[in-house]
Amino acid sequence: MKNYIKRTLPCLTNNLSLTVKLTVFLFIVSFFSTHANSYSQKTRLSLAMDNVEIAQVFEQIESVSEFKFFYDNKKIDTHRKVSVSADQKLITEILDQLFQGTNVLYVFNKQQIVLKLRPSLMDDPTKVGYSDAKALQNTISGKVTDANGAPIPGASVIEKGTTNGVAADFDGLYQITVQNPNAILVVSSIGFAKKEVPVGGATVLNVVLQEDTQNLNEVVVTALGIKQETKKLGYSVAQVDADEVNVNRSSNFMNTLQGKVAGVNVSSLSTGPGGSSKVRIRGQSSISGTNNPLIVVNGVPIDNTTFGTSPGSTSTEVGTNSGGVFSDGGDGFSSINPDDIESMTILKGATGAALYGSRAKDGVIMITTKSRGSGDGLGITYNLNVTNHTPLDFTDYQYEYGQGENGVRPTSANPTSGQWSFGERFQPGMTQILFNGLEVPYEPVYDRIKKFYRNGLDVTNSISFAGGNEKGGFNVSLSNLKSEGITPNNEFARSTISLGTTYDLSDKLSFEAHINYSNEKNTNPPNVGQQDN
Repeated sequence: MKNYIKRTLPCLTNNLSLTVKLTVFLFIVSFFSTHANSYSQKTRLSLAMDNVEIAQVFEQIESVSEFKFFYDNKKIDTHRKVSVSADQKLITEILDQLFQGTNVLYVFNKQQIVLKLRPSLMDDPTKVGYSDAKALQNTISGKVTDANGAPIPGASVIEKGTTNGVAADFDGLYQITVQNPNAILVVSSIGFAKKEVPVGGATVLNVVLQEDTQNLNEVVVTALGIKQETKKLGYSVAQVDADEVNVNRSSNFMNTLQGKVAGVNVSSLSTGPGGSSKVRIRGQSSISGTNNPLIVVNGVPIDNTTFGTSPGSTSTEVGTNSGGVFSDGGDGFSSINPDDIESMTILKGATGAALYGSRAKDGVIMITTKSRGSGDGLGITYNLNVTNHTPLDFTDYQYEYGQGENGVRPTSANPTSGQWSFGERFQPGMTQILFNGLEVPYEPVYDRIKKFYRNGLDVTNSISFAGGNEKGGFNVSLSNLKSEGITPNNEFARSTISLGTTYDLSDKLSFEAHINYSNEKNTNPPNVGQQDN
């Protein structure tokens, strides 16, 4: 936010004296402004470029000097090949060399070099560019101010659809020559909302910009649902937009954030749809014990433990069983429908998560679900998302030696021989005995891994009903996910229902409620942790 100090001239009894002082002041400002513009044209540069596009010369000049080029790339041929060799030559001499024999005219506006078509084109209306030359006479001037009437120095004024633009001076004054009398000026400045102003044949346009309070005062939800301005926080936070988690969908939405949040490492496991997501904020904090961040949904901590079952077991176990075989049953993230997420804040480090105690020593991921519509009235939204999965790495196996141990192929029924490939070298006409006594050819089998896996498919249908007004609103959503893993017979299904409502009882008292229900069924998730099974 910019602050400006308004100064009031003291009341003078001698009006003539005040007039003289203002006249002298304006004369001095005008003199130094003209002198600075003239001085910039006396800048000397050294260039050595052979047979390059003229746009590259522009870039080189901008990189070694204070000058910036403004032009309409639809009218100025920036792909024209030129050669320039200059040793401490005036910038004007270099430009004369670049545009010699062309219809391009350059004009200095302080440190800006504006490229236009020469007015001489107006002499012959049949020539290409006649309308552009006529437009050179369309000069617009004015002042850019904020809602309080204070000038906005450095405001950008650009002719829409072109690179023709200028910057307002310290008093917010600008002057721009447009190439179309019906052009649209795009006026913008940091901390203010961008505004488009049609020229409409006018020669004077004063523009008032409104403060962009959303960017100036970014608010995030911190511990215990407290909302604070980001600039007032003494610790690091990361805000994740809801759109980020709805791109490149997966059954566990956290997997879509890989590489998108600084200091947060997200990795997915090869345990099929509905599998767990490994999240680490600022690395490992301890050698033993858990390193998972605390997950808080609508102010309530949830259990994000990875649930799994061992083969043949009828009970659900947490972690890995004593045999080392683990079937991943998913975690708390897999129960959340990404369409219901309104915002997500990541508190990094112990300072930001202090209010949650020792559970938050590895950081906190705070998720807020939707509780009202985005506007007044009732709205209905339907989302259909389809995602295809394919195996990435099939590994280049060897096909020179076959099944067996110690260089001997199976010649009798052996239950263990099928797990090793240390048998004899393949030769034509050789056979082997399988574990069940069946005799088969002893030969390599190609692409068996590729033929085993299949294309996975995720299909998500989601519908939501939302309403809102100035006092509050509600949001109800229903979602259904059906997913087929790349491993045959592996399927995952999830149905979720979410209800959120909020209402402002007064300026200091509000009511908010959330209900989230999730029903998941994971069929034949792949076992991990042991090769043989």
